[in-house]
Amino acid sequence: MGRMSRAVAALAAAALTIVAGAVALPAAATAPPPEQPPAATCDATPDVEVYRYRKVTPAIEGVREYLYERDTFKTKHEYRKQVRGVVEQRDNGKRTWHATGQGFDWTWWEPPSTKWSLTLVDVLESGPHSATVREWTTGNGHKHWRERSTEYRYVPTGTVEQIPTGTESSGWTTDTLTDPWQLVDERWATEPVDEVVEFYPVEGFTDEVLDAPWEVVETDTIPGDPSRWQDTDPGGDCYNGPQIKAPAFSDHSCTTVGAFTLPEVTNGLYRLHFAQNEGVWVGLPLAGTFEAVKGLGVFPHNEAGEPIYDTMTIALHSTLSWPNEPLEVWEFTFTEPELCEKPDTPEPRVVTQWGEWSQSGPTCDDPTVTVTRTGTRTVTTYKVIGEPGAWEVVVDEVTTEDITWSETRPLTDEEQAMLDRACVVLPPPPLPENPVEDDQVIDDTDSPDEADEPESDERETPDRGDELAETGTGLHAGLYALAASLLGGTLLVVRRRLS
Repeated sequence: MGRMSRAVAALAAAALTIVAGAVALPAAATAPPPEQPPAATCDATPDVEVYRYRKVTPAIEGVREYLYERDTFKTKHEYRKQVRGVVEQRDNGKRTWHATGQGFDWTWWEPPSTKWSLTLVDVLESGPHSATVREWTTGNGHKHWRERSTEYRYVPTGTVEQIPTGTESSGWTTDTLTDPWQLVDERWATEPVDEVVEFYPVEGFTDEVLDAPWEVVETDTIPGDPSRWQDTDPGGDCYNGPQIKAPAFSDHSCTTVGAFTLPEVTNGLYRLHFAQNEGVWVGLPLAGTFEAVKGLGVFPHNEAGEPIYDTMTIALHSTLSWPNEPLEVWEFTFTEPELCEKPDTPEPRVVTQWGEWSQSGPTCDDPTVTVTRTGTRTVTTYKVIGEPGAWEVVVDEVTTEDITWSETRPLTDEEQAMLDRACVVLPPPPLPENPVEDDQVIDDTDSPDEADEPESDERETPDRGDELAETGTGLHAGLYALAASLLGGTLLVVRRRLS
């Protein structure tokens, strides 16, 4: 560590004594800050209109409801037997009855036969019936007559009986029921409520604005306050005179440990605190550059004059009044300079993966060979993040693209000769002396049928790998196949023309 100039040492020593001016600094940071009075009202305040409200809740008329009961019955209906049938006749002294073709309609059966039912229907029961209803004689007893029934039925007579079955409840109702209903209980369905009158607030006034059902019954006005701003007493309320402005403080985290600069400030006082020094504050009323020098006392240090701190707090106070809260506070953690430089960003990493070779050509129209290979290229870029003392290199982006490598070369002399032989074109054969007319049929039994032609000799191209790009040996097989195909087709044409 170098020593500071005598002038700076003198200024620092003077600052430590804190005797210049009327400013007194606290001896320890552990003392609680002075309690500040509540902020004064400095701007003018307008008059405030206040209100007292009333709300009326109207009375509610009560509603009674009642509970009734009545006896319940079942109605039993009487049914009586009826019969109808035919009229028969026989002569005196004879025992056989014969039909007369006459009949009689429904008549009551005697003696009366009755039944009862809880249901009312037109016919309760019916069916066939055979019995003598009545007999009589005519002509001095020479003719005997009788009515014989053929069917019967039970029909209602209109006579009913009521059978008690219990009681029935009406349920709670606000209606008034009469006989046969009997009142058994009653209660309030809606309790009656008296009218209620409320005031808000109960006493005094409020500046709240309330909506219905509240209505204003009284108003008042609270007068406002005039403006109280002043520029003569920096320590008084509502001072708006010259103010101290906190400077822009540079970052000391990556400067030489034990040295820093306090910017120029007017009407201000710097106070320093070091974490290892248990709450002792050092006051520096003037700006300048300071270093940890043995004997100076500005920085805590060991016997060798080396600073023993790694953090520092700087507070800026106004000297226009004291005590007061700091206008600005800065905190620094010192870092070794060699750890402050951000490392260089690594170069991108490029990885290429190639696929298989492929080849095209040659042809009779294009005597060249094109060799192609496709692949994938992956590019990884990096970036540096973090802060001094904690830098880290991380992956920024990974991109992938498809790539293609292609090269076209001419044929070798040997390959060109083979292609020339394969691509030769023979002249057409001469026409026969007796050409065949269009409508004549030629017996071509000696010509081989196209279906009998030998199949083409197709062979699978061998896998050449990288040899294809270096030697071109696979090309010869393709040329041989091309030449054989062309030659076979030419011979077939010539043979047909000569036949």
